[in-house]
Amino acid sequence: MVEEREELKSLKPYVRPPLVNARVKLNQNESPFDVPNKLKREIIGLFKEMQFNRYPEGSSEELRKEIAAYCGTGCKPENVLGGNGIDEVLYCLMMAYIGKNDTVIYGVPTFPIYEICAKIMGAKVEEVELDAETFALPSDFADKCSGKIVVICTPNANTGNTFSEEEIRKVAGKAKMVIVDQAYAEFAGLQPIFGGNIVCLRTMSKAFCAAGLRLGYAIADERIVQGMDKVRLPWNLNSLSQAAGLVFMRNRAEFEKGVNKIIKERNRVYKKLKRMNGVEKVWASEANFLLFRVNDAKETYAKMLGQGVQVRDVSSYPLLANCLRVSVGSGNENDEFLAALEKALNG
Repeated sequence: MVEEREELKSLKPYVRPPLVNARVKLNQNESPFDVPNKLKREIIGLFKEMQFNRYPEGSSEELRKEIAAYCGTGCKPENVLGGNGIDEVLYCLMMAYIGKNDTVIYGVPTFPIYEICAKIMGAKVEEVELDAETFALPSDFADKCSGKIVVICTPNANTGNTFSEEEIRKVAGKAKMVIVDQAYAEFAGLQPIFGGNIVCLRTMSKAFCAAGLRLGYAIADERIVQGMDKVRLPWNLNSLSQAAGLVFMRNRAEFEKGVNKIIKERNRVYKKLKRMNGVEKVWASEANFLLFRVNDAKETYAKMLGQGVQVRDVSSYPLLANCLRVSVGSGNENDEFLAALEKALNG
């Protein structure tokens, strides 16, 4: 019987949230808004014209041009590599640049896929706890990063706080490479940070309402992109994904409306949670979700699910004991969430 590699034997796979029949689904940081119908019609029109018997354009050239234009001054198509969500792009980056002699370091709590990808490559993993109250990086974090591969998620997964460009560049001055995960960047108004040994990862799953299409991309120095391209599987982005990505990039203003609505709702829900009896703490967020603490996360989660409202129980993550995370939904969804939480906490 063939056995898996030794370094994989103790590795736990990414835990996908269970699919449940919830009336209000606010557990995966998805956009509450679908792609506008007029853009769907445009994508369907392109889809109808495709020759299914032909392979897609292998380099995603037109899409990379549009992404480069979106990312602004200094970004060229040669600085962009596309993939099936941030996950595949991160996987390609680590496969190209990380080996058994490397150490991958990041602050926790954060997105657990960093640990998984690093261990698949055989690298060592070093987790550094963020501040227990603010989730800020420790003051000596840059010194800990000397010669290592660093991952910084900003806004940070699960906590929603950002790290400044100054902090990131300070770390880059010490590290071998800095990977900046900006999956939620549009909700914080962040510009891409890349160049030299800094690689930026972004996605169309959140602000562009396209979690189901799996579209992500890296922005980096051209030489780093060339290295990633060596390990990228051929035709990794199918024709439909490329066509949809082009439509999204060329109609960015349509999605900015949804982002602004989510930011407005995020601020409203935050204020409501601050005043709710039974919510022990809620953290300000620059992402499309909010993190809050209650007395008993598992019991509260179950009571809310019994009312048809699903959030994410993140209480097993470092520093997040009895914490729940809620995606910012539509106005009606947020009202239902607040009502269900009030009932779960206060009967």
